[in-house]
Amino acid sequence: MERSLRFSYAPNLLYRTINTKDPTLGSKKGFMPVDNEDYQGALREHNSGGQPEEFVFAVVQNVGRGPATNLVIEANITCEIALTP
Repeated sequence: MERSLRFSYAPNLLYRTINTKDPTLGSKKGFMPVDNEDYQGALREHNSGGQPEEFVFAVVQNVGRGPATNLVIEANITCEIALTP
């Protein structure tokens, strides 16, 4: 499921989440992941050869005309999985 919203204090930024089984985002054009500890962990988990996992990424898109500067965004995503027997 993909959801999107705009920040009231920054109307030129669009926030959304994407779900993928490929954390390299190779099939997604125009995405540039932030190479931090969380992203490196996702890559390690993906390359471990275990059971396929699904990854959730927060995406911030600048839909304005100029660059977005002095921007700090923290995203916490909580996933709940319901399994039926």
